[in-house]
Amino acid sequence: FLAHHKRFKQNKTKTLSVEEIRFHITNFLFRNYSLYSVDTLKSIIKKSKEHNQTIIEILFKIKQTLNDLPTLRLEYLYKELSLSQVSAKKLNDKNWAIQIEGIKELVGMDDQTYISEIELLVNNPHHLVRIEAFFAMLKLKGTEGLTLLEILEYPISDWQQMQIIKILKERVNVKLPDFSQWFYLANISVACFAIRLTAIFNQTHLINKIVGLLSINEHPLRIQAAIEVLIYLKIPTFTDQIKALSTTNNKEVQLSILYFFEEFGTLKDIIFLRDFLYDNYLWTDDELFLLGLRVIKKVFNDDSRFFNFAGLYFSNQQAMILQVMEESK
Repeated sequence: FLAHHKRFKQNKTKTLSVEEIRFHITNFLFRNYSLYSVDTLKSIIKKSKEHNQTIIEILFKIKQTLNDLPTLRLEYLYKELSLSQVSAKKLNDKNWAIQIEGIKELVGMDDQTYISEIELLVNNPHHLVRIEAFFAMLKLKGTEGLTLLEILEYPISDWQQMQIIKILKERVNVKLPDFSQWFYLANISVACFAIRLTAIFNQTHLINKIVGLLSINEHPLRIQAAIEVLIYLKIPTFTDQIKALSTTNNKEVQLSILYFFEEFGTLKDIIFLRDFLYDNYLWTDDELFLLGLRVIKKVFNDDSRFFNFAGLYFSNQQAMILQVMEESK
């Protein structure tokens, strides 16, 4: 190692290759830390004609196999070589792919210096940039990054929601925020996501607030999300509040009502289900009517009773009744 180091000191005009740069960085991290001051390493690397991006890539490849102590040295080196500034400049690039590259580099090196700049990108016009920026804020700030839900201007996709949930689940023993603070955000996709988070993270203390969303005057998507929470958490005790929604004309809410009774319906709900299908003309929509018949059949748990009941009240829909009967064979 000393002989190798001496050759580089003697040959000050030599252009370093990528492998030689990697050699010196590796020595700085793993072998004899005291032999290399950061200034010495800077002077060695400056002899290279390689672009800073190549050096960043070298650091990232090394970091993939590091334990905690060398990782701290590497992050320190990343900042001392002004490579964090190189990454930060990418955040304002017109090319969305380069912006994402900059975000990933700063997060990968756990650089907190440019948090405010990354935060501005959560509403970037390009969906991949804003998604990456939001994930970055969660990784850099933890659950505190969820406060950015309040300023999101774009719909939050199902895929993005799944990734956020994954990140949160990876943070064990971390106190989660009260998701109800975001139930009434103007961005309805984010509001519904917050509602569903109460189920995923078992925030049962928020059930009364969930039930408070079961109002005919509430946004249909909020109602749908609230019913999903009750089903997910297996809470059947709010049947009356669900029945009060039966006058809705919104198909998604109608489906959710039927899903609720498919899960929790009892024989005492049969008349309600009959009236719900009949009074709302659900028999004119094949999807709704078939689901309704399946729910009634499940509640009866008796093919003959179901057939007699459905035939009596929905005699003009014999084909669908027979279809549901056939499904159980």
